[in-house]
Amino acid sequence: PFSLPNLNDVRDQAASFEALAAWALNRFNLTGGSQPEQVQSAIVSANFFSVLGVKPRIGREFLPAENDPGRARVAILNYGIWQRRFGGDPAIVGKSVTLDQQPHEVIGVMPATFKFATFPKETEVWVPMGQDPFRDRKYARAVNSLGVVARLKPGIMLSQARVELDTVGQRLEIQFPGDNKGWTITVEALSAQVVRNFRRGLLVLCGAVGFVLLIACANVANLLLAR
Repeated sequence: PFSLPNLNDVRDQAASFEALAAWALNRFNLTGGSQPEQVQSAIVSANFFSVLGVKPRIGREFLPAENDPGRARVAILNYGIWQRRFGGDPAIVGKSVTLDQQPHEVIGVMPATFKFATFPKETEVWVPMGQDPFRDRKYARAVNSLGVVARLKPGIMLSQARVELDTVGQRLEIQFPGDNKGWTITVEALSAQVVRNFRRGLLVLCGAVGFVLLIACANVANLLLAR
């Protein structure tokens, strides 16, 4: 987890990345149209979707200015809640939904294939960072509350980024010892992060499938040899 000031410093000092984006999970009470419900949401930096390389199915992404507080309230829906709660309304963009008693304009809907942060349940609504109701107290340098995803520049290896971030982390620890003492910065491939808890099981499963295939091949070879 990152704090926002540390993330901004890394963004300014690290040359290995095209862009860095932040996200934090939240819950909103969604009301209006049908029964009220609590939905899992994500508060994200405006460039979140572009860093991941995905575009909305309909509508637009967040604008850079929507990272700032005081802007008009907007939201992006996931495909599931668009279908389940709004009947897949093709004219949903521009309409208003109520989150925590605040009206938000729907500016986009993500594709059905896009899944991100599905624990404890699937994220159904995204709002820009400027709309975080706890922004003032959540984003101090000592408060590490943000997940960070980044896109490497073309030609930059993961190992190079690790070396650079290690240097940046040491620099920030010296510069802000009260908040960053003992903290280091790590980087890994998103694919490795996604399968981290399942990697051993997947390897065992692949090995078992390969072993069964080997037995089948041996049986066929024995039949041909016997013939």
